[in-house]
Amino acid sequence: MLDSPWLEIAIGVVVVWFILSIVVSALNELINRLFAVRSKQLWATLNQMLDGNAQLKPAWRQSVAIIANRGRPQNPTKRDPLNDTVYERLYATSTIQALEDRTSPDVKTKIHNIPRTVFSQALIEMGIRESSAPTVGTYLAGMPGPLGTQLNVIWTEAQNDLNRFRIGVETWFDAQMDRLSAQYRAQVRFVMLGIGVVVAIAGFGLGIRTDSLGLVSDLQRDESLRTGLNDLATQVSKEDIATIAAKGCPPATASATSTTAATTATSTTTTTTPEYVCVARGLATYQNINLIFDDRGVTPGAPDRSFGDVWSDFWHRFGSIFSHWRSLLGVAITAAALSFGASFWWNVLRRLVGLRQNGKTSPSA
Repeated sequence: MLDSPWLEIAIGVVVVWFILSIVVSALNELINRLFAVRSKQLWATLNQMLDGNAQLKPAWRQSVAIIANRGRPQNPTKRDPLNDTVYERLYATSTIQALEDRTSPDVKTKIHNIPRTVFSQALIEMGIRESSAPTVGTYLAGMPGPLGTQLNVIWTEAQNDLNRFRIGVETWFDAQMDRLSAQYRAQVRFVMLGIGVVVAIAGFGLGIRTDSLGLVSDLQRDESLRTGLNDLATQVSKEDIATIAAKGCPPATASATSTTAATTATSTTTTTTPEYVCVARGLATYQNINLIFDDRGVTPGAPDRSFGDVWSDFWHRFGSIFSHWRSLLGVAITAAALSFGASFWWNVLRRLVGLRQNGKTSPSA
């Protein structure tokens, strides 16, 4: 076992960040679902790459603009085909429509992922439905816009071989989706940072240890706090997120919209909103979980405190952030840390605990 006070302090800080990042990640997923962010981002990108419209903004602007974006295609039967853009015509193909699972034709699509084979098949279907040209090359030569230019290049490189052309289209589409993924990750970081600021400030007002500098200072002085948080970290790291979530939402009580994480969250990077809620409930069952609150905080299970007392304490502590630069800096550090998300701090926590126990990182991390 590798014993070091500084390693124990690091574990104490990270376990608090991990618990708080569960809230941030859950709120981020909730925003994604409410505003169909992934779907909007996909169709805005398709609009840009197929028609040259909807020019993408820098990540910090796009992360806000995408919420109000109305560029997703609607039910193809309610549009004039003559005025359709290429991305709308692509959406109208039976190949893409097979991916649709909305409950009403009046609801905008929520498709947020198109496999490359589906995309290439949809392009071929679109060409068959619309083209009167005698050859593929003739049809592509008359296709306007950025898509026509790109497909003509791919057709030339394929040397009139349809199979090679299809592979080329799929490779090109994969590259575009990789670009989309990078843009989405950048946008998510800005959204997560904003949520992290709200959670860190609100948590400080409620007495949660979101002042990272204050937390480090407390861990240095208080050995019992350091030991308690390290014991909590050890308990948590022995299990995976799926198991923790199953504790919060047992199979017998899990609803249809909150599928048991033990069967659906087999990795630490694919947790969805209901599962994050289950993870939070599961964490609440662990011993020492109340140590994330400081001795002045609104600790759970305090029946003698009225709502007015809680509200008064919250605003008093909230105001104290801005009157002490050290607290403000500590909360800012926490907000920045929470923007990395629950999966990141989960992996860091397991590595640190493994290092403390074995003198090396845990192989399961």
